[in-house]
Amino acid sequence: MPRILIADDADIGRAILKNLLKKDYEVVEARNGLEVIRILQADSSGIDAIVLDLMMPVMNGLQVLGWLRENGILARTPVLMLTAISDPSGIAGCVDAGACDVIEKPYDPVVLQAKIRAAIRRREDIRSAAMEDAGKTIDGASPGGDGGFSDAVLDAIPVPVFAINARSRKISYANAAFRALPGMVANPIGMTHSDLLREQDAFAVAEAEDELLRYHRQRPVFTRGLDGHNYVVMLNALLDEAGSVDTIIGCFARTYSEEAQTSRI
Repeated sequence: MPRILIADDADIGRAILKNLLKKDYEVVEARNGLEVIRILQADSSGIDAIVLDLMMPVMNGLQVLGWLRENGILARTPVLMLTAISDPSGIAGCVDAGACDVIEKPYDPVVLQAKIRAAIRRREDIRSAAMEDAGKTIDGASPGGDGGFSDAVLDAIPVPVFAINARSRKISYANAAFRALPGMVANPIGMTHSDLLREQDAFAVAEAEDELLRYHRQRPVFTRGLDGHNYVVMLNALLDEAGSVDTIIGCFARTYSEEAQTSRI
């Protein structure tokens, strides 16, 4: 049974939510943002979705979203924000902060449940697609064996890793560290580097991808990351059974060398 973390400082609000969700989910309760963080610090992987009230004492919903992003949890756990604020700019602020959906109070129970199901389903669809793209063979190596890639392995890597479809040049996978980069959109799947980086940096990455496709060579590119810091982007190829490049695997490694950043390889 999926586990839902509900956070609301009002006892009656939590009681209504729990009664509404307990049939289909295991419900974990928090009375404020700090309790949310303590629960996730103890077991973040055991939570499938979070229903978060915007206005709470100690830490409000936006502050919790910021902590979730900084710690890589927002990249893999959908958050639905509950708010009594109907102002469009306030709702937009919740979405910009990383909430996958915003539910206005008073909410319709049927709509709330549908949005929770949709959020969990979208997460599973993304993970399944990532597994399909990232779990292909490399020079005949078996998925999950030596040389194989898996969602769990890439998510465990502390540096940002992404995969790009060699034909469409769109991002097909992004690990937790990549999704947690400051400035990253909530879901980069289906986007290109030109959607995410400055024009000149996106062009440099595209040039490196072109060379990789032609010669199957690993080529680093110095660029500015989504968080404003300098990074060296290491690219490699994931080959199909015919030996053609099917997927480009990239890794953002942070560099402190300003001199290196000015001289692209």
